[in-house]
Amino acid sequence: MSWTAESVDELINWAVGLWNLIGLPALLAGVVVVALVGLRRGGDRSWADRRHLVRILGLIHYGFALWSLTVVVAEVWAYRTMGVFPTNPATGLHGSLLAITLDVPIGLGLRRYWRLARWAAILLAGLRMAIAGMVVWYIGKFGVVFDVYEWPRFAVARVLPLFMLGVLLLPGTARLFRGAGRENETAPGSRDLALALLARLFLIMLGSVVLTDALDWALRTLVEITGSAGS
Repeated sequence: MSWTAESVDELINWAVGLWNLIGLPALLAGVVVVALVGLRRGGDRSWADRRHLVRILGLIHYGFALWSLTVVVAEVWAYRTMGVFPTNPATGLHGSLLAITLDVPIGLGLRRYWRLARWAAILLAGLRMAIAGMVVWYIGKFGVVFDVYEWPRFAVARVLPLFMLGVLLLPGTARLFRGAGRENETAPGSRDLALALLARLFLIMLGSVVLTDALDWALRTLVEITGSAGS
């Protein structure tokens, strides 16, 4: 069987759609069930304290940087074959390079509890929320149809920045950075448990989006290379 660009495109869309609608929700549900069962049995709650939550936010910034890297690679490859960048600077190569230069040091700073990193993360989350708001306004104004298969991308691009901003602005988070990363004095409460679980779910969603985008580009590029070699 010879693979064409059209057949590969159809296969990728089918596989990603199946994963996003069935596989990823099942994985997220499994994580929730395991966490709830552990709590019900009186398991260790240290994973839910504010210190660990902030470290997860740092990993999320690394995930955003990797997502931007997939865009950079795709843009550079497209320029190699087309002679132009396929998307506008804000969402394409230039915007993605800027995002990488911001997300990597912010992620590192959050994981080391640097005060400046918290404020930088707040500003970046606010910027991403503003961009998300404009996109949602555009969708509503021009009647763009939202593809349910792309819900993980919508969640990490539109909802995750709001979640991160809320966590970073909480008084408990501010106290953590003032205390240079000291452990919470009290055991995590219900709100801490919910926030920590949500952060892990968002991290899984972001990882899924990064992996599916990377595999999408890799497979399409492989077909393009083999097709060019065979012609």
